[in-house]
Order: sequence, then C-alpha cells, then structure tokens
Amino acid sequence: MKKQMRLTILLTLVSALLLTGILPAAAAGEEFTRRFNAAASPVGAAIVYDLTDDVVLYTKNGSKHIRVASITKVLNACTAAQFLKANDPITVGSELSLMYWNSSTAPVYRGERYTFEQLLHAMLLPSGCDAAYALAAAAGRKAAGDSSLSAQAALNSFAKEMNKFLKKLGCTDSHFVNPDGQDADGQYTTCMDYIKVLRYAVEHPLISKVIRKAEYECIDLNGKYHYFYTTNMMLGGGYPGAIGIKTGTTSLAGYCVATAAQRNGKTMISLVVNAPSHYSRYSVSTDLLDTAFAYRLKGDVNYDNHITAEDARLALRLSVGLESASVYPPQYADMDGDGRVSPGDARTILRVSVGLE
Repeated sequence: MKKQMRLTILLTLVSALLLTGILPAAAAGEEFTRRFNAAASPVGAAIVYDLTDDVVLYTKNGSKHIRVASITKVLNACTAAQFLKANDPITVGSELSLMYWNSSTAPVYRGERYTFEQLLHAMLLPSGCDAAYALAAAAGRKAAGDSSLSAQAALNSFAKEMNKFLKKLGCTDSHFVNPDGQDADGQYTTCMDYIKVLRYAVEHPLISKVIRKAEYECIDLNGKYHYFYTTNMMLGGGYPGAIGIKTGTTSLAGYCVATAAQRNGKTMISLVVNAPSHYSRYSVSTDLLDTAFAYRLKGDVNYDNHITAEDARLALRLSVGLESASVYPPQYADMDGDGRVSPGDARTILRVSVGLE
C-alpha cells in the first residue's frame, strides 16, 4: 500500500514537472568524455559536432590556432559558391603559375574550360590546388566585378571574400591568405570556427553533392574526358555512413581529415588536425565518430538528448516493471550504478532535470 502511494506521489510530481516544459542543457558524461579523450589523444586538435541537434559534443584544443591544410579548399568552395553557379564556365589561366611548387594537382591545365561544378570536383576529390587557384581567380574577378583583373589581383580579391565569408558564418578567430591551404604566415583558424565552415558545406546543395563522392568523371567544355578520385579513405566504404568531407596534409598542419557521416537519423561532423600519420587521422576520426554515434547521457532514458521529467517518469515505471527494459535500456536509468533501476534513480533523474543535481 505504501509502495503504491509513493509511486502515485512520484508520478504526480513528474506529471506536474512535465507540464512546465523544463529542459536541461546537455553535457558530456564522464564515460563519454573519457572515450573522446582517448580517441583524440594522438592528435593536436579535434572537434566532434552533432549537426542534427546543433551541439558540439567534444573538443580538444578547440580554440587553439590551427592550420587545416587542404581542408581550406572547403572554404574555397563555400566562398566561390557565393559568386558562381553550377554551370558557369571557367577557363583555367595564368593563376596556375602562382601555385606553390609542391602543390597537389587534379590535374587541370591552362586553357582548359570547365563548369564550376566540374572544377569543384577537381578541387575537392583529388585535392587539386590547380583547380583551387582556377576557382579562386574566377570567383575573385566576379566578386570584384572586373573580368580583366590580373591573376594576382583576382586571388587577392578572393582572399578578401574568404575572410568576409568567415565573418558571415560567425568565425571570429580565423584568417586565410591563399585558396588551397598551403602553409603561409597569417593563415590560421580554430576547430570551433572551422566546424561552421564544414557545417555550411554539408548543408549546401551543390557542395554536399560533391564532397560525398569517391570518384567523378566528366567531359569538359572543350570536349576532353577527365576522371577524378578522392584522397579521402573515409569514403567509398571506408567508414559506414560517410558523406564527406576532405583530407589535408602539410608539414605544419600534419595529417588532417574532416569527416561527415550519417547513421540512424543523426549527422555528425568531425575534424581531426595534426595527426602523426596518414592512417592515424582516419583511425582517430573513426573512433571519435563511433563514440559520437554511441553518445548518450546517463539519465536520458528515452534518448532524445535531454534529461527531462519524462525520463524520470520512465525510470520510475522501469523500477516497478511497467516499462520494458528492451525498449528503455536500464543502464541509462541506473543513476547510482548499483545494477538496478529504483525509485531513487527516478528521483535523481528528476532532480537533474530541474537543475538540482
């Protein structure tokens, strides 16, 4: 009788709190923080972002100045897309002479003519710095409203637009001076800033279509056949659910990779910077994303990424056998770690939901 009375009182309290609509802020639990830290331990900086719920799940050195090497080409694509449409024609020109001597190439050559969409593939799949310079020159002239600009003036115009675009996204601690990510003085960003660029790319209709491809073939506007394939081993089955994004490597940036993936209705984006080896950037990214997709707060019984009075109600029903453990895994309701769900656990969840614990 007393047990039924206690259950009635608790359920009444839970129901009353449900009506208030109180939702707590989510934060990584100790278990997941430990798993994220272990996964990111080999790299200089990293971030994991839950695009679906618009929340950063984890950062390592998130506000530290970093270089992102050829992942800069994602920013190039996003900026160029402000001025160019998919079918706009672009002629590769003398801007190629301004590339760094050791740059990776698609390759594309001076005098070849492509659409904007074709050059996006040449830049983002094989990491063509030549395509990056061609796109930057075309977009820089379009931004300046002057098709006669020299190659250098066009690139300078584009660099200004890149930094204007960063500010538009809310990136307050970033600055770029070249269109392809080669190491240069005055070129830097942070994980917290650059994740905004990656999010924009994943949500952009044209760019998102390009970054998810492992290979691409086309006939350019001069009638020549081209085949481009990605440098990103997370694509093409390398990571289940991968939908992009881009690799990068320079001597100062180290080995880098930005990855977006979808599973079970969730989209996650990770950025790994300054990994010690070619393969370690992929293993770290894999571990971070696996942890992100498994992420769940203790007390989030119904797995909606919030701890609410509804979770407390479900925990209470679990404690008296009114809910199935196969539907609501009891480990997320067992707040005291004693191996069972009790009314005390429900009370703890209720207190957490209103900020008392």
